[in-house]
Amino acid sequence: MPSSTSDRYAVSDEAVHARLQFIAAKRPTPLYYVFQDLRVLTPVEVLHYTGHAERGHDGAYRPVSTRHAYPVDTAFGRRLPLRAAS
Repeated sequence: MPSSTSDRYAVSDEAVHARLQFIAAKRPTPLYYVFQDLRVLTPVEVLHYTGHAERGHDGAYRPVSTRHAYPVDTAFGRRLPLRAAS
């Protein structure tokens, strides 16, 4: 969930780097971070939007603005209504 005071998500730096290592091992499995407000970012997007940002002294998390995330429906499509069994 985004911070209520800064409108940013905190994404673990370890999670981002683990995913990039997985990509480097030639296992192209899609990965998305889905936040509690049902908005989505990929590890590459997190790196892109935080590469220039000043990080905290411990560097454990990457703060990324919520304005960069997009709705879950954009990434995965709209959910169709369930039909009754016939």
